[in-house]
Amino acid sequence: GEYAVAASYYKKIFDKGTKDLQIIVSYSRNLRYSDAASYAVRILENVESEYKNSPIFLLEMGKAQLTNGLGEVSILTFLRAKKLDSDNWAVYSSLGIGYDLIKEYGKAQVSYGQALALSPGNSIVLNNMAISLALTGKLDEAIEILEDAPKIADGKAHIRQNLALFYGIKGDLVKSEYYAKLDLDNEMVKRNLSYFKRFQK
Repeated sequence: GEYAVAASYYKKIFDKGTKDLQIIVSYSRNLRYSDAASYAVRILENVESEYKNSPIFLLEMGKAQLTNGLGEVSILTFLRAKKLDSDNWAVYSSLGIGYDLIKEYGKAQVSYGQALALSPGNSIVLNNMAISLALTGKLDEAIEILEDAPKIADGKAHIRQNLALFYGIKGDLVKSEYYAKLDLDNEMVKRNLSYFKRFQK
């Protein structure tokens, strides 16, 4: 989890002029994770001409653009990656996030569906799909997807907490509390439930 430290090591190799795509992608990824997405975008765009036909490079560049809030730009990048690698579920999932960012929720959900066709039961995609549905007010569908998501009780805290959130917004505080308590301490659970109760007044 020391992403900034990892990025500093990759930077040393990158600054020496490496052409190793994996090093470049790893450098960008760790910059993203350490809240330096804008720098990652600049780095990748500077070497784009050399790797413009690499779906791996384009996927990472799209993610950097997406993290930097460049929704429409990232979509164009993901579409380029899709043309080069139409069987990569991560491309479709990332494309869906891009569409969600610009509030094209219908297109986002189509993209998530395509990702799931390539990677059935993928908890990452299911979570993204559920969030997209929740953003359009389809809480019941979002909850149903997450409750069927694999490995909910196997280290997927973000899925459990999204369920707690969705149930809380819906007004089912019993189930919201149940899922919240799987990962959060009592004080935080109490605070969250107090927030949800405001919607019921």
